[in-house]
Amino acid sequence: MNFAPRIPFANRSDYEVKHGQIKQLNPQNQLVIRADAAEYFPVLYSIPWRYNTPIILNYDVSSEPERLAAITKARKTRNITITPRIALAYDHTKGGISVYFPFYMNNFDDISGLVIGIYEIDDTIRSVAKNFNDKPGIGFDIIDTESNTPIYSKNDSIIWHSANFNKQANYLIGDRNWQFTCYSSKEAYNRSVSIKLFKARYKFTEQAVKLGRTQSLLKAITADSKAVLEAIADPLFALNAKGEIVGANKHALTLTGYSPEEIKVANKMHINTLLIPVAETPTEERNNNPLNGDYQLIEVPVRPGMRDVLAKKKDGTLFEAEANFSQPVVEKNYFTQVVMFRDVSFKKENERAVMDAKRDADLANQSKTEFLFFLCHE
Repeated sequence: MNFAPRIPFANRSDYEVKHGQIKQLNPQNQLVIRADAAEYFPVLYSIPWRYNTPIILNYDVSSEPERLAAITKARKTRNITITPRIALAYDHTKGGISVYFPFYMNNFDDISGLVIGIYEIDDTIRSVAKNFNDKPGIGFDIIDTESNTPIYSKNDSIIWHSANFNKQANYLIGDRNWQFTCYSSKEAYNRSVSIKLFKARYKFTEQAVKLGRTQSLLKAITADSKAVLEAIADPLFALNAKGEIVGANKHALTLTGYSPEEIKVANKMHINTLLIPVAETPTEERNNNPLNGDYQLIEVPVRPGMRDVLAKKKDGTLFEAEANFSQPVVEKNYFTQVVMFRDVSFKKENERAVMDAKRDADLANQSKTEFLFFLCHE
């Protein structure tokens, strides 16, 4: 931890009389007397992290471009700023970062100085990621995305592979964004791919076995269902939620004259094409001529129960029938409703014949009564 006051050029001589000459590093990384500048930020106090950490007093932290850029930003924003990875002044073999806390004696004045945190970044990250670093074949990099410069690399020899096997995360460190990338070595990469492939193959095999069992079960269920449908004596249609016919048994096909290919989902034949409802309270004309006239369509989904309908064959002829609609079965996206119907033309003809005979008998009885009444009156 260091403290560096701001020393304007006019105050340099007074400062150096009290604390010694202000210094900078030359291109050979040697400490030399600082060249003239408008201002300086020499390290006045230093608290080393370890007892053996070197201390460099009077080193002007603004004499180096990366440090100066961070200091300028701190003065502008009045917030903490961080440098990219830089060589430490006391040991150029070590990389680190500097964290600058701007210090003000008065809120309305310019910066008075800097409190500076110095981090040996390699030792710090190795200490934090000690357990992770023990894993062979796995490495990670940290990049400062603002300057696009590396902060840390666990193993420079590890080769990067497909992004599918890399994991990245971004974190805001002070005022800078650090991107962490975790990756694997060639051996770890191959091992990971092999494990994934074996797991995928095992899962595929397991799913194939389950699928085979399911297909066998579906075939058995389909065969059983088909046998049950064909065993039902009455004609039968299966409907979807729109009232379209999605299936029919052999008796329904024989009675209506359609083939299995003509009644399937692709054709979307509607139930109104085959079954026409008869009014619940038919007029006398409709009762006498049930196969003539206009009729309303069946509303879908159809209300369960028995009702009289007119069934229409493929050739256009009509016959009277009784239709029994089941309760709809709704399960998630699955819907089905079954209707069974039978030809009752002969039954209805007999009922009308009985009604006609009764009406004739009633008329004859009424005529007889009127005749007897007339005789009695005479």
